[in-house]
Amino acid sequence: FGDRFEIGPLHPRICEMEGGRFRGLPLRTHQVDRGRLENELARRCERAGVAQRPGTRVDEVRVGDAGHTVLMSGDHGGELSARWVVVASGGRSAGLAIERRSLDHRVRAAWTRVEGDLDVGSWSTDPGYAGRTLDGLRRFSTNHLMGPGYWAWVIPLPTGVTSVGVVTAPDTSAAPPRDYAELLDWLRPRDPRLAAALADTRPVHDDFHTADLDAFRADRCFHPHRTAVIGQAAAAVDVLYSPGGDLIAVGNTLLADLIERDLAGERIAGRCAVADRVFGGFADGLADVYRGQYRHFGSPSFVATKVTWDSALYFGYHTLLFRHGLFGDPDFLTAVAPEVRAVQGLQARVQGRLRDGNFVPLVDASAGAVEWGAIDWLMAP
Repeated sequence: FGDRFEIGPLHPRICEMEGGRFRGLPLRTHQVDRGRLENELARRCERAGVAQRPGTRVDEVRVGDAGHTVLMSGDHGGELSARWVVVASGGRSAGLAIERRSLDHRVRAAWTRVEGDLDVGSWSTDPGYAGRTLDGLRRFSTNHLMGPGYWAWVIPLPTGVTSVGVVTAPDTSAAPPRDYAELLDWLRPRDPRLAAALADTRPVHDDFHTADLDAFRADRCFHPHRTAVIGQAAAAVDVLYSPGGDLIAVGNTLLADLIERDLAGERIAGRCAVADRVFGGFADGLADVYRGQYRHFGSPSFVATKVTWDSALYFGYHTLLFRHGLFGDPDFLTAVAPEVRAVQGLQARVQGRLRDGNFVPLVDASAGAVEWGAIDWLMAP
């Protein structure tokens, strides 16, 4: 049922404006437990013959024209020879200089899991709210509870637990909690409905996490001497809309194309430069979606307009190019360069207006509900 956004006030109704799809999306959507996904990917890699070396640390990477040497220590220490070396996690690797560029955006997060289901659809007795969808369907969405300077997520997982988290912008909201008791205290004045629901549940033992995220991207990700930086080592911007998966998809796709061309004997210096421009521009554009906007998250009109615009650009531009294999195609990008610049300029202006709170509403949120999935031009195939 896609993403759903619920915005205060907190009493007496659950929200002023609810976004999402009330009867089901025309697009197939899924809730993915990232831990289970990564374990399955590891099993598939193993079946395909990929050697995995857990408990092992890379101590040094010696880059050479003919090939690279990787020195390791730990459970599977030793020396490896490789034509390509790719850094995909952490962001620091001995022997590879990874220069980071700040994207001028920072958030802090705290998250945990609780036993059982939290059904946000049961938290209100308002007939209008209850009548917009069938009982129990709201829990199948990725539920976002929005407020000034923060948002919280409530996501049911297939293991019978619910993931709950809070994300704040340091310049607009108090610091997030450091343990479960502090989480309840933090939520009570901001979202008492979520605080009350959590007070009646039991947290999964030893499963409370916090993190600070300073948005960044690597200055250069793809090198003609056959090294690359992808994944969380290449860029991180925010967690709203889960852009990490998009950054991974774009980076991996660009890299796979470079490796295939290199193995086929092509010179890849020009392609590396194009891939760097594409990935860097994508990360920069994502950061602009979040920078300076958390303070408006308590406004139904703002959230309705922002999510509608962001979704339109995502599906109508980025996803369209990616699914047709055109994201890093230099010939195509050259041919449509004027159109790309026009889209980028429009995006910068819209995000600037949103940041300033000086925007023209795209949809009417005054009735208390906006159904994203019913907007024809947004969901048209």
